[in-house]
Amino acid sequence: NSAESAAKRQKTETRPPTEGEEKTLKGPDLAKIKQLYDRVSDLVKKYEEAVSEATVAEMREYLPKKYLLKLTEKKTDLLSRTADIELTCQSGKNKYTPSALRKMLQDIKKEAKEESSDVKGRIATARADM
Repeated sequence: NSAESAAKRQKTETRPPTEGEEKTLKGPDLAKIKQLYDRVSDLVKKYEEAVSEATVAEMREYLPKKYLLKLTEKKTDLLSRTADIELTCQSGKNKYTPSALRKMLQDIKKEAKEESSDVKGRIATARADM
């Protein structure tokens, strides 16, 4: 039975959240989303700063063009996903459940942390090569 519940949990964790009709989030749910959003948005800003640092003219010689393109695409994706949740925080309405929104924020947080440390590592390596 525990294997069955683990399989069910695995299935729900890997599937993208399903959209429903737009609903107003309740006070405590919205407060939790806003609190998590604030933390995640700070990480996304740090990532954005790292990308800006990596894409300055002098760095372009030391970082592959393909990598810089990937960085720009990833930054745009993260900013877009973060902006969608920011709108939810402002309006209090969304098509996703509060738990789906929290999962989306956790995914953004994880991605921003990983990408940020990767970019900072590449910048440090490039500076060593300069």
